[in-house]
Amino acid sequence: MRALAYLLAPALVGGLGGCSLNAMTGNMMADYSVKHVVPYVFETGDVDMACKLGVSMGPFLLSFGRVTTPPDRSGIVTMLSAGMCAEADAREAELDQLRALKTGRAAEAQDARVREHRAHEAAAARYQVAFQRFVRVFGEPGGGCRPIAKEDELLYLLGLTGGLLSVFHDRAAGGALGVPMDIPRKVAAGAACLDDGKFWGVPRALQAAVWASVPGSAPAGSPDPFVVLQQSARAGQEKGLRLAGAFLAQIAANAGKSDTLRTGIREHAAAVRNKPALEAYRTLDRYATMLVEHESDKLWTQATGHRTPVGSFGTFPEDETKPPGGESDDKKDDSLLEGLETEQK
Repeated sequence: MRALAYLLAPALVGGLGGCSLNAMTGNMMADYSVKHVVPYVFETGDVDMACKLGVSMGPFLLSFGRVTTPPDRSGIVTMLSAGMCAEADAREAELDQLRALKTGRAAEAQDARVREHRAHEAAAARYQVAFQRFVRVFGEPGGGCRPIAKEDELLYLLGLTGGLLSVFHDRAAGGALGVPMDIPRKVAAGAACLDDGKFWGVPRALQAAVWASVPGSAPAGSPDPFVVLQQSARAGQEKGLRLAGAFLAQIAANAGKSDTLRTGIREHAAAVRNKPALEAYRTLDRYATMLVEHESDKLWTQATGHRTPVGSFGTFPEDETKPPGGESDDKKDDSLLEGLETEQK
């Protein structure tokens, strides 16, 4: 009987403790990701690594919701990161389309447009999940401000951002997912619960982005949303986290405000050259700059067929002055190539 007990013990322990062990592992993974993985990734400045981490680890991490409390806090950041990858695909497809249109390659332009549409749909889906996780953690925004723990304020801001991005990308995908159109108003209401000065002008930028994009959403007596966006962008430039500037560039581009867009790009580029990003949030700052660079790339591609030349961020094809710093890096690269060709001959 004693021998039989020894044989059965592992099976009994496994049967009774397997789910508990899985739950404990899931809770530990979720806690570790929020406390250590996310801060580390934010410091790196590597947006590509951050987005691929979200794509690769997201399903694994979120699957623990099958055996324990869903890891909603870590799910917010994971799905936001994954959305960045799809968003990058959409940007590249858009530039491919512009290049094809520039040279009259209609079939290639159409194919690129389809790729862009699909990438926007994927981005919208991921950002929507991030917002849904946010709602599960913090509740539906609007209807007054609930207390937010100090350590959760950034997570709250990121969740709001995911909600707004889900709507923007779904709209770019022709409403393929049917993301609820009441989300922007909720985002604007939630943003009012955060300290704008503490978070680099982003809360007010979120509000202004909604006011500029959704007719009738601005409260009576509210200022011009583009004035608010410009003020928010400059606040972020001074602090070294320029996410508000990305909202300014995108909203101005969508609204056809060419002068506002160009001014925003110039100021953002100057700020990047003159002030380092906040060390703890270099990835967020680099992500913002990539969005502004994309608006610059679109202007350059429409005019010349190629994206912003190296060293020319902050200038435009119509500018007669040289890029900041003198001779462009492209010319230097060409001269190096010429030298190599001479040596080979």
